[in-house]
Amino acid sequence: MKILQNIRSVALIFLLLLAVILTSCGEKTVYVVQTTPQSGSHEQLPEETYPPEITQKHQYEEPVPLDYTIPDLPEFVDNISECTDTEKQYVLPDGHIYRYQPIPSYSAVNQLALSTDESGEIFHGCGYQDNARIRGVLEITEMPDCFVTGFIPISVGDTVYFSEKCFDPSYKEAHVMHTVFYDAEKKVVSSVSLREATDSVFEVLETKEDGYIYAIKLNEKEKSELISYVRFSLYGFGENQIISINEELIPNYDTSAWVKTEKYLSEDWYQEIRNSVDTINNLDIYNASNVTRFLFATDIHVPTDSTPTYTENLGKVSAEVMRRCRIPFFTTGGDNCSQAEEKDPHIFIENMEKVLAHLSPIPHQNILLTVGNHDGETGSCDYIGETVYYRYQLNNEERSAVFFDWQRESNQNKKFNSDGTYFYMDDPTSKTRFILLNSFWSQWEGDEDGFVPNIEHSFGHTPIFGPQQLKWFAEEALDMPPEYGAVIITHFAPDARDFHVFKGIVDAFSNQTTYAGSFKGVEDFQSTSIAVNYENAYGEIIAVFQGHMHVDTQYDFFQSVPCINMTTTGAYAAVRDENPPDRVKGTASEFAVDAVVIDRESRKIYLTRIGAGEDRVIEY
Repeated sequence: MKILQNIRSVALIFLLLLAVILTSCGEKTVYVVQTTPQSGSHEQLPEETYPPEITQKHQYEEPVPLDYTIPDLPEFVDNISECTDTEKQYVLPDGHIYRYQPIPSYSAVNQLALSTDESGEIFHGCGYQDNARIRGVLEITEMPDCFVTGFIPISVGDTVYFSEKCFDPSYKEAHVMHTVFYDAEKKVVSSVSLREATDSVFEVLETKEDGYIYAIKLNEKEKSELISYVRFSLYGFGENQIISINEELIPNYDTSAWVKTEKYLSEDWYQEIRNSVDTINNLDIYNASNVTRFLFATDIHVPTDSTPTYTENLGKVSAEVMRRCRIPFFTTGGDNCSQAEEKDPHIFIENMEKVLAHLSPIPHQNILLTVGNHDGETGSCDYIGETVYYRYQLNNEERSAVFFDWQRESNQNKKFNSDGTYFYMDDPTSKTRFILLNSFWSQWEGDEDGFVPNIEHSFGHTPIFGPQQLKWFAEEALDMPPEYGAVIITHFAPDARDFHVFKGIVDAFSNQTTYAGSFKGVEDFQSTSIAVNYENAYGEIIAVFQGHMHVDTQYDFFQSVPCINMTTTGAYAAVRDENPPDRVKGTASEFAVDAVVIDRESRKIYLTRIGAGEDRVIEY
């Protein structure tokens, strides 16, 4: 019996020792890492046992329900028979808007429909050719929203009458649209641009209140005795137009019909939208309740000047996909603008207005925009023998006003920090928190124009999250309700000097553990020291979305969170993908946007490419 007791005592002692060992092993051991920004090297500080208090306070306010549907959009249909609501506007596969409106009828002879070609047959089968003009070299070439007539008989002294909204000499391209006169053999006598026609060979007899010309008279001019025919390049579409010689056009508005009006977008964009919508809506999980949906664009790079831009259709295309696929948000990963070489504090206000014009008709409340290194910096200088850009930058206050004020005002659910250059927003429908970070944070004081004129301090050269933002991110942005998932959007996280701290926070949250890290900046206000404990954390980080690199790729910067990079949306000259498709302005290859659908049950991220590029599926 005594032997048995001794055995029990020894076993008990062994178990107590084992418990002590296991307890010791279970303590959270962290490494405080400090980075020297000039070299980027890491110095490991002494190991310490670190049991910080729980970081998350679980202080959550239910967001106010908002309606994110996009109103007042023209509806896309496949044919005219689907235009059923006379109060709506419709877009057909030709890319034009159709409206139901009164159609004037005329008793006069329709000279346009009777106009002929050189052989005397009806020109183009109908008397006109749409989307065409006569150039100065007297050739017929393509031109949207214009049409060309055939040969119309005319003599000196004749009066030419035009139906409504047909002859507009103030049209922006009127100088390249020509009126040509021919002799009896249909050989050219002379030509003049549409803009100059009323100042030379024609006398204007009547003009409408909206500026359109109703009647002109052919005056006697040199070689006028040779003139027997005239051909016009005119604005609009020939289908509903009439040109009469010496017979006044008196309209009668007894009937209405669906009328083809202005061009909305190109035919191939119409088809691309249809294909993308079918792909998105046919995903097996699309109607599930826990699916996150948004559009992601990055590096739009809308220029400040008149340089041709490839994103003028961006808002129209995106808005239609959002409407038809019930996608509530359009997000951007920064570099919405393109920096200017000259120092001009107002350039960014104008540039941001241009960006929003390109995103129209998406309402401001549906747009979640963050900033990149091109958003708020400008100028160039000679620095150590070479030209360096990003010479000046807006400080945080100015950047907040330009890039974020309109976001704050449009959507009360966007929760901003104190300096107003980063925020989060909850979507309770999909239980998603969108966190938009500023990886080019700055607290440098600017001059009287809000600029920081010091190349070493330029945030284009010293990207950083900053201590205030990292603390806000760790303690507030990641303090989510149960069942929520976070989508983090920033310009390019790894560029930040304090990225290792950001990474430590992300990894600790994903693993529900602790982390402590620090960063020593050039100035004290840049330095960070942070400790977090996510053992009692709610929710998950789904993915980090970013741009900057102008390539479609995926990085493994984090332990268990995918970092998804997308090619440039609009900087066609700076695409860095391997063997990228050509980007042709006005076509469905001119820009690139991803429709993101996240299935949190199967843990798959579906990226449907709208425009140039390919679809992707990423597991997380």
